[in-house]
Amino acid sequence: MNHWPTHSESHGPSLQPTISMGAPEDVTLLLGPEKQPVRASIAVLCRSSSVWEAMFSGDWNASEKSEIEFPDDDVEAMLLVLRIAHLKFKDLPGKQALPLGQLLQLTLVTEKYDVVHIVRPFLEMFEWASIDKYVEHRSPFWLLVTWTFGYSESFAAFAIALIRLIEITEGGSIEVAGVVLLEKYMPPGIVESMLRIREETIDKMLTRCYNLLDGALTGPSCLAYLPKMPGSMDDTTTTKPSTGSSQGPKTPVSSQGPAISVKSQEHASFVNVQGYTVPEGSQRHKIPATSPGPAFSFDELEKAENKSICSSIILGSLMAQITRMGLNPIRKSSQDITSTVQILAGHLCSLQPTIPKTYDTRGMTSSVPNCTYSTFKSACTTIHESCAIRYRIDYEIAEMYREISSPVLDMHIKHMEEQAKK
Repeated sequence: MNHWPTHSESHGPSLQPTISMGAPEDVTLLLGPEKQPVRASIAVLCRSSSVWEAMFSGDWNASEKSEIEFPDDDVEAMLLVLRIAHLKFKDLPGKQALPLGQLLQLTLVTEKYDVVHIVRPFLEMFEWASIDKYVEHRSPFWLLVTWTFGYSESFAAFAIALIRLIEITEGGSIEVAGVVLLEKYMPPGIVESMLRIREETIDKMLTRCYNLLDGALTGPSCLAYLPKMPGSMDDTTTTKPSTGSSQGPKTPVSSQGPAISVKSQEHASFVNVQGYTVPEGSQRHKIPATSPGPAFSFDELEKAENKSICSSIILGSLMAQITRMGLNPIRKSSQDITSTVQILAGHLCSLQPTIPKTYDTRGMTSSVPNCTYSTFKSACTTIHESCAIRYRIDYEIAEMYREISSPVLDMHIKHMEEQAKK
């Protein structure tokens, strides 16, 4: 379901004969816009709900009315509550999850008439609210259900999950999995709080991305020709032994996963696509404190050239990937990102600089005259893996993704504590 359910989606036939709740019946309730007649007991209604107690006191007692209309309430949801109140348990749904629309309407009626204390036991006993079902389908309806019935832990966890899935449409609507977050169906203040946390998270991720790029632009990046310190371990990933067949690990730009959506800019246009899951097993890469010198000595000019080649390859590959993500050359903020935190994090976690390779030609030709190509390639290829590893931010981005702040406010906690006590 990609929208909030309406009355017509949550109940069955439009009108039935008068439904009886059992003696004593002293009032007729006309439910919904179709005015479904239901005979009920005023005494039972007053015992079940403080709202109904106030409704049937005062002016009602002084009048001679025998009917009262509930035009804005869903018929099936009201019947469910009335049957619980009148102890007509045999007419209740069995042990199964309620359809999504019916669960939402039941939640709205429960909150409106303050009948949490009589509905929640059946919600749990009959498993009408299946947590796995609604969380799996990323339904924002679950926020209202947990807030109404006082399930504070589920509310907090699901609110954080929704922050990762919020996207902004071209028309400015706030959506989760294609469902617009309507204020009237959401706990007060939660949408604003989730949007604030979303912006903070996106800005943190973008700041780390741009700091990475600035570091590649301004700082030296090559570690391959640092002198080996006494007692240090060899860095076998920087200069390969002369086996002739060794190849450095390949780190291509990921061609999978969705594009990051940004507001239209002069330089790029991107589209929204389905979410990208951030890898949970990311590990921080450890960079050796020192790296050994080259296998063969060669002049300082070639060292400088190879360092420049290394720095240029890393900078160029980073800049190309970030540009393809739509985040460069015009730098973006959270106000520009319309796609989800999940999509942005997935792309930034896939950001990997190309591992440079350099060839120590002068050192080889001066040391070994008449050397063959195979001898040269095996002995004089330097793979700058340690240089590239420094520009991986997948661990940090994944950590930001996992550690998103909670949008739950004090008023939400207080409300759910009160609901749980009923």
